[in-house]
Amino acid sequence: MSNSPSNKPIDRRRVLSFMAAAPIMLGVVPQGRANTEQATASSATPMHAETEIFRHMVGEIEVIAIADGYTALPSQIMLGLDPDEAQEAARLAYKNYDPNLISIAVNSYVIRTAGTIIAIDAGAPSFLSPTVGAWRNGLDLAGIAPEQIDMMFLTHMHTDHVAGLVDENGKKTLPQVELVLSETEWTDSFDDEKMAYLPKEFAPFVQYSRGQVLPYKDQRNLVSMKKETEIAPGVFAVPLPGHTMGHMGVRIQSQNQSLMIWGDIIHSPTYQFSHPEWSTIIDADPALSAAARTKLLDQSAADRTMVAGMHLDFPSLGYVERQNNSYRYISAPRNYGG
Repeated sequence: MSNSPSNKPIDRRRVLSFMAAAPIMLGVVPQGRANTEQATASSATPMHAETEIFRHMVGEIEVIAIADGYTALPSQIMLGLDPDEAQEAARLAYKNYDPNLISIAVNSYVIRTAGTIIAIDAGAPSFLSPTVGAWRNGLDLAGIAPEQIDMMFLTHMHTDHVAGLVDENGKKTLPQVELVLSETEWTDSFDDEKMAYLPKEFAPFVQYSRGQVLPYKDQRNLVSMKKETEIAPGVFAVPLPGHTMGHMGVRIQSQNQSLMIWGDIIHSPTYQFSHPEWSTIIDADPALSAAARTKLLDQSAADRTMVAGMHLDFPSLGYVERQNNSYRYISAPRNYGG
């Protein structure tokens, strides 16, 4: 059903190069300038236009979804995408079909459990798009000060997951936080040979992400990719390699209820529920990413487990159902009265 990405290394690098330079990405701004511009925009606009939160209880654990915004990427990022099948997938998902662009939401989460506040990812920088960068405003809306956060769990170190860690002056925004991520993610992200699958145009993005996490190097807790690790009562780090080789999700379990925050397992709800075999060109190992996605979709549908993801449409919590030979996404209803 899909073209094998491993058979198209030249095309993959060409499209990645195009993405890095594409006007939709607004170019790469030096970090100092980007931070200054972000600070100026924040001071001029007290609340980011895309700021929104959604609260949900998983047993006794509160989960707060934060909308960081949205952006769009060229449709060429989707490996194996067939225009006719994509148009049908959009119809089944009740989405508008655009042959040129794929709209992508950006989300993060906060967990309150047993006296601990855990942030899951820190949003995207505003230089990626004028419609992202609402993470700090989302914390404000949720009534959470940065200094109250005890732990920052990073699903992985891509640019759209780390922006809130450092301010415009290069200082830590979460001074007391324990930074938790996989050992593989930290090691690979600082290994130039491991980053060689990305074209040179992506070097500024890699350097940006490294700069966001380095101030926390003495506060880091690196967990294994070989097993699930309980990082707080009822909160488990789950290895989900493929998008990056150190990519992880977070499983929450409380009072016979559960939620899987699966990071970047899905980038496009429009296409990847119908076609889990379609990986993105951003994935470090597209075949492994597709296998992880298919397995998790199958498990979530069978177990009726609630799921959440950094690129699901807000409120970014919902359920997976089987649909013919694939799947569909059902956004979680608001449970009034608790």
